[in-house]
Amino acid sequence: MIIMKNMRIQHANRFDRAGFTFNDLLMVVVVVGIVGMFVMPAFGKIEQLSSRRTMVRDMDKARLVVSVVQGAETGGVHIVDPSGSVKETLRRLSEGVVAGEGMFAGQTFRVRNSETDIEAISRFLRIEQGLLVYVGS
Repeated sequence: MIIMKNMRIQHANRFDRAGFTFNDLLMVVVVVGIVGMFVMPAFGKIEQLSSRRTMVRDMDKARLVVSVVQGAETGGVHIVDPSGSVKETLRRLSEGVVAGEGMFAGQTFRVRNSETDIEAISRFLRIEQGLLVYVGS
């Protein structure tokens, strides 16, 4: 019985020590490294998807702008900048253009865009023969 008590005391003392051994810490570092190796490419794909979503959103905004401008031009409201600047046309549309006469008299044509949106949207637009045209990517 005395022998058993001594063994229990020695056994208990071994587990009473606080902290981690070097091997424990090394295993944690290795496991974190392996998990990180698989997770990092997933973050890259998320970034690519986010970039693609942004581009698709900008293309949709560009198509919306073209449809509003074409509708206004059909009604006799001239929104397209005479100098041929896409960005200036987008700025005019962002501020709003009011129809002075015709069936749209008093109607405001506006698509609100920030300066950042104007920069992004203008990549997909061009002015041809005095009309704003969507050219895609």
